[in-house]
Amino acid sequence: MGMSETARALGLAKSTTYRLLTALRDRGYVRQMTSTGRYLIGVKAFEVGSGFLTQTDLRSASYPEMERLLQETEETVHLAVLDGFDVVYVEKIVSPRPFSVNSEVGRRSPAYCTAVGKAMLAQQDMASIDRWLQAPLPALTLSTISDPADLKRELANVRQAGFATDSEESEVGLCCLAAPIFDHSGHVVAAIGIAAPKLRMVPSQDLYQSQVLTSAQRISTLLGLPASAGRSS
Repeated sequence: MGMSETARALGLAKSTTYRLLTALRDRGYVRQMTSTGRYLIGVKAFEVGSGFLTQTDLRSASYPEMERLLQETEETVHLAVLDGFDVVYVEKIVSPRPFSVNSEVGRRSPAYCTAVGKAMLAQQDMASIDRWLQAPLPALTLSTISDPADLKRELANVRQAGFATDSEESEVGLCCLAAPIFDHSGHVVAAIGIAAPKLRMVPSQDLYQSQVLTSAQRISTLLGLPASAGRSS
């Protein structure tokens, strides 16, 4: 909804509505479209309820592909969105194989050391990346990329390859692989990935890479991305 439309629906003055929307936007409960100025429900709302997912087609488009990816790989599958410099997990299907992945729906994790996070960060404009890289990058493991220059090079490689990996960067013994999901306009809206112990991921990485990329492309198509379109500029 636009600001004027929202003001009419609430019976409030435009100035009051603007202040409220600005406060909600700054806290992540709503997001504002740069192209039209209209407001949509934000990812923060998902963390306190189910409002975020009910306003998008993301979950309904993604879940069948997540199930297919689980059947193909037998590894835990994640769907995540980017909120600032964090990822928020909005869906998860747990592997039937032994190994516990420390993630839950609604949980936040640093984007810079997760495959789903790097897959989405790599699709952002350079100004946004430079701004995010001004924040501290604490090392969660000995493999975490905590140097801004190194992370910037890593994101450039991810953008070129079309997928991201996490080799024990967020948790010792855990490896992940993820690819970005785009909407109809070619902008990244989410990432899908799999998580597995290093001993299972390493020998199967090439196969998993192909399967994850295929799932991301299929979901992007369901969200309206033309078959000939690519990643955002």
